[in-house]
Amino acid sequence: MGIVKRFAKWIHKVMPDGDFKRKLSAFGYRRFYGKALKTYRYEKGVFTAVFRDGIEVKSIADFDPEAIITNLLDCPVEEGWSVMDWGGHYGLVSVYLSKKVGPSGKVFVFEADPKNYEILKKNLELNGVTNTLAIEKGVFDQTGFLEFYSGGGYTSSFQKTDYVERDQERYVVARVPVVSLDEAAAEIGLDRLNLIKIDIEGSELPALKGAKASLVKFHPLLLIETHVVNGEPTADNVIGLLKTVGYEDIVVENTYYGLPFIRAI
Repeated sequence: MGIVKRFAKWIHKVMPDGDFKRKLSAFGYRRFYGKALKTYRYEKGVFTAVFRDGIEVKSIADFDPEAIITNLLDCPVEEGWSVMDWGGHYGLVSVYLSKKVGPSGKVFVFEADPKNYEILKKNLELNGVTNTLAIEKGVFDQTGFLEFYSGGGYTSSFQKTDYVERDQERYVVARVPVVSLDEAAAEIGLDRLNLIKIDIEGSELPALKGAKASLVKFHPLLLIETHVVNGEPTADNVIGLLKTVGYEDIVVENTYYGLPFIRAI
């Protein structure tokens, strides 16, 4: 992350909440992301981003469009695809994907944090999304309930990530439901799966372990944000698992915060 953006994030963090702060955020995003955005504005309680491909995404909460711009804007998502969003947060990636796949496509979004899920549902409604199924569960290698570090809009995780280690006062520990993808696929009658976006704060490996049969059957395009858990990056173990289920074309890039981002075809 650049020095200017780090400074802007610090200013944003210490400023009192209000319309001025929200409008300043919108101005900052327009400046930071330049030609990737046609506009980004805040009006009457709603943030609206219009990306260079013409897709419009609205939110009741401030959101950084970085994930969409970096990982999806130039991704070859096609109309009619069936896609998944693991770690849906406020639902903005899901909204973007829902518009990319169109009425004949389908989006399945999983979000374990109750606070985030509430905002996610409101954002799906705000954007008029009708082809998306929101599931208030985490994706893991088992089905049941697990302890969860709930940080709301900051980060949330089943793992003690470096974020949790640094800012433990931000988190509430709760028990939330989880499901393996292979079991979820059977429950929802999944018959195709073209893409999975994964940003689940350190649970990448167990979630993928619980999806092995689906990965072999459907072989979707994977977009994976990796993290650090107990001081160890998750990327190498994730790559190792992907190779065991047939992924050979694996590209590793560095994210703006220095951790590997994995694209696997």
